Amino acid sequence: MFESVRARLALWHTAVLAVLLTGFALAAYIFLERATAANAEEYLASAASAFATELTAEREDARSDTAAALAAAGEFRVRDLGVLVFDPHGRRVAASTGGPLDGAPLGIKRRQSGSEEPPPSLDTAAVRRVAMRPGLPSGNTGGELFTIHDPEGGYRVAVMQVPLAGEAYRFAMVQSRHAEEEMLESARLACLVAIPIVLLAAGLGGSLLAKHSLAPVAAMSERAAQISTSDLSERLPVVNARDELGQLALVLNDLLARVDHSLEQQRRFMADASHELRTPVSIIRAAGEVALDGEERTQGEYRESLCIITNTAARLSTIVNELFLLARADAGQQPLRRTELYLDELVGDCVRALRALALRSGIVIRADTDVDAPFMGDEELLRRLVTNLLDNAVKYSGPGSTVSVTLSETADAYRLSVRDTGPGIPVEAQSRLFERFFRADPARSRAAVGADLNGGGAGLGLAIAEWIAGAHGGRLELAASSPAGTEFVLWLPRNAERWRQQPA
Repeated sequence: MFESVRARLALWHTAVLAVLLTGFALAAYIFLERATAANAEEYLASAASAFATELTAEREDARSDTAAALAAAGEFRVRDLGVLVFDPHGRRVAASTGGPLDGAPLGIKRRQSGSEEPPPSLDTAAVRRVAMRPGLPSGNTGGELFTIHDPEGGYRVAVMQVPLAGEAYRFAMVQSRHAEEEMLESARLACLVAIPIVLLAAGLGGSLLAKHSLAPVAAMSERAAQISTSDLSERLPVVNARDELGQLALVLNDLLARVDHSLEQQRRFMADASHELRTPVSIIRAAGEVALDGEERTQGEYRESLCIITNTAARLSTIVNELFLLARADAGQQPLRRTELYLDELVGDCVRALRALALRSGIVIRADTDVDAPFMGDEELLRRLVTNLLDNAVKYSGPGSTVSVTLSETADAYRLSVRDTGPGIPVEAQSRLFERFFRADPARSRAAVGADLNGGGAGLGLAIAEWIAGAHGGRLELAASSPAGTEFVLWLPRNAERWRQQPA
């Protein structure tokens, strides 16, 4: 029944308001009841004290105590109060007229069984019983208060003892509680009627408010249902960017943009990978079909076909390995096997490995690695990184060129610079150098020096090198590129300073 957020919000809003209203009404009723009772008791006590003073004054002029009581009671004309005077033996000697003693306090009539009837008459016997109780205070202190109950609310009685000519007379000041009870009953009825009406209005208002407040969520849900993986260009509507729902829509739109970018990269990656893999597979298939042609081939022709297949398969294997490495890196499943090593020794080994290949094309590699560079990292991955940089520098340098490798250190990092004297990288291609399968010059021959190393010109070398640098807490950047040459710089943090205190 309350599966929707709108219904639950309206229900909770109504329930909380019901608790608050009920608590407030209960507290207000209790306060009203006590305040009304306190005011009535204070009024009754004051009237009793005033009557005691009047009775004492009448006794000074009257011939007897009874005459004084009759005179004082006869002159007592308070609309909602009545007074009964008793002699020391408990006989009633005087009583006022009107008010509660006549059964009609304040002239109020009560509705009972559809007819108007006066409240029940005062039980004077009950008044006499409380008036004649022993231990009552004397004087004008307000007396002692009692309550006589009946079905309509009862009476409040203030009893006081007054000495007259040596005799202790008592009087009872009576106040009806019927009007007070009627007022309290009206308050209860008002609460019982008003609270459900207010709760009904609050429930309807809460439902409308929840519908209006959740309208952006409904709009976002409807728009999100229209978005598919084939087209992530759609965005969620943002009604108010400053509220919480607007912030949520902005965050989700940013997430959609990232997912769209990631899927686009994945599609491009898959397309490029398919293209790169299709070429060597086609070459292998063509070479195999030529070798298996029905015409008789010489041993040299078979050997040539096998060489083509072997070289192409090697390149294909390298591409697959690089793709596997990048896939594991993207999934976070390529852990670093950190060991203690020296960067200067590692760079020197890589330079020596490529120097022989470079000399075949008349390219000289000059290395300046005279730096003690202890480091903690994955030696295999770092060798691949440095080899990729050297391979690119050799690959894009012409005969007679020089490749310079320099390892230096700063206060908190090692700096490896690899600079060639090739034609440079076009400006429009520099921002995409580290994208996978991107080649600044797609027409460049893959048979250049070192082409069979580290990707064979597939456009994966720099992407892998950038990931390896980031995995070690460093960065790889294009420092400079012009027609006079290109320089790549690798920064790695100095994380093994403690080695300086140990023997090399």
